[in-house]
Amino acid sequence: MTREIVYHRPVSSSRPIADADADAQVQRVADELLEAHQRWTRTIEARGGWDYETPDDRTARHRREDEWLRILRPMEGTLPVGSPAWVTHGMLRQELEASVRSRVAHFHLWDVNQMTGWHLGVAYTASSIPLATPEARDAALRRFAALPAMVRSRIDDLRYGASEGYTAARKTVVRVVQQIDALLSGPTLDAAVTRTDDSAFISAWQELMAREVRPAFQGYRDFLSDTYMPSARENGALVSLPQGLEVYRSEVFRFTSLDLSPEDVLAGAEDEIAAIDAQLVPILRRLYPGAPLAEAKRAMREDKRHTHPSRAHMIDHARAVLDKIKPQLPRFFSHVPDLPLVVEPMTPVEERIGASAYYQSPEGGNPGRFVINTAHAEQCGRWETTCAAVHEAYPGHHFERIYGDERSSRHPATRELQTQAFREGWAFYSEWLVNDMGVYETDAERAGYLLHPLEVWVGLVSDVLLHTGRLSHEQAVEMLVTRAGRLPHVAEARADRYIAAPGQVTCYMLGYREVRRFRRDAESALGDRFDAREFHDVLLRDGPITLPMQRAKITQWIQENRHAHVR
Repeated sequence: MTREIVYHRPVSSSRPIADADADAQVQRVADELLEAHQRWTRTIEARGGWDYETPDDRTARHRREDEWLRILRPMEGTLPVGSPAWVTHGMLRQELEASVRSRVAHFHLWDVNQMTGWHLGVAYTASSIPLATPEARDAALRRFAALPAMVRSRIDDLRYGASEGYTAARKTVVRVVQQIDALLSGPTLDAAVTRTDDSAFISAWQELMAREVRPAFQGYRDFLSDTYMPSARENGALVSLPQGLEVYRSEVFRFTSLDLSPEDVLAGAEDEIAAIDAQLVPILRRLYPGAPLAEAKRAMREDKRHTHPSRAHMIDHARAVLDKIKPQLPRFFSHVPDLPLVVEPMTPVEERIGASAYYQSPEGGNPGRFVINTAHAEQCGRWETTCAAVHEAYPGHHFERIYGDERSSRHPATRELQTQAFREGWAFYSEWLVNDMGVYETDAERAGYLLHPLEVWVGLVSDVLLHTGRLSHEQAVEMLVTRAGRLPHVAEARADRYIAAPGQVTCYMLGYREVRRFRRDAESALGDRFDAREFHDVLLRDGPITLPMQRAKITQWIQENRHAHVR
């Protein structure tokens, strides 16, 4: 049975009168946070552009966070819902509370990660750092000359963490060692010399790589393989860390904005999986007559009738999906942002270390980017590309991001803050919404659309059971294969991801379920007066605020519409 999520933040039933002093205090905290961020940016620049904290940095940050929360906490429930101060307060409060809760994890002491590790940022920077001018080339040399100091700092943190019982999972360490081996043996670190004809720079860069950067990478790699690996966690579960269950709960809060125990996260998940399976059965019977459900799911992912014939076809297909959706957006939204989006393939470097697709928001006057990994186009279902286009672009991440940026009056300090559960929940809601736009026309497309949330619900169950010690890595892989139809090598990569990013996968379906509940409750309360375009505007106009804040806005909107009808 599905349990309703209980929100632990009070929601006032009447609109309080705005307090000028409270508004000023929120503004002050936001200004101070923005100033602290700018100071930190200057600190990073002084360290060559590499983002890492010293113990003194961490202590100072904790002191600031505690002081800001002492100001913000007493304001909970006192600001008018929907006001700029309320939006700013809520986003600041969530960011700071999540940071305080995460202290129990001591992440810097076991920060080895094949998904978000610092070495991936170095690889990207080496292949993309600006080199157009002599000043830019000098800056590039200075930046990479500072890299060994950052590597030494990270080794010191890991060494101390291991002595205190905080280590990364062994499977994660193995993957990172493999990635570093690929960097050391491949062309990435020397990519800069192919992007300029400045012979003096080329000579200096090659010398720097040989004398400083490659030895730093090799030293880190050897430390992980020879010294760190024996102490790394054989079991990827967080329960094997000190206060592991509290760490997991803090990560769920950080990703979702909801204060949930592992059992709360699991509540209703099996019902959701069963409901999707029930929708899949008749479709897959038509596609694969006589095949058991588990085999039919897997056949969907292997069937060459549904895959792309080439890389170019994959990009063209994504563009065609978006071209079909864009003219229909005014039917569903009262405001349609007009900001360009480009669809392009990943670079060779990104193909090796990137996801299947990602969205990059507009920066510096450039359009938004929907970037697709086309390396294995012939093994990727067209329906997967369809879902990715909707999820990452229209009306998913790109649309949602631009809509909020254009409509919101929140403080600049909160512009880069987000509730990932809302952002991902909206993207999955978008996949559902385009049913009414004729995007899923064939049985294969309809089955594929259902397989996407199914896989993530199964992933949520796997994540909780794995990190609470009730499921092994091998069992998590098997669950993804048998229940979501994933091929074994993909399922193994997914399980490795759950180990590297505990709790992150929960944000997708918990967010999606909440957005569905918001709509269901509004439709039930308003009946014929429900307006989907207004509903979408209420959800999107303040950006990716917390789920409890979204609930407060929707509740107020329902009440206002009821009262307007009565009058």
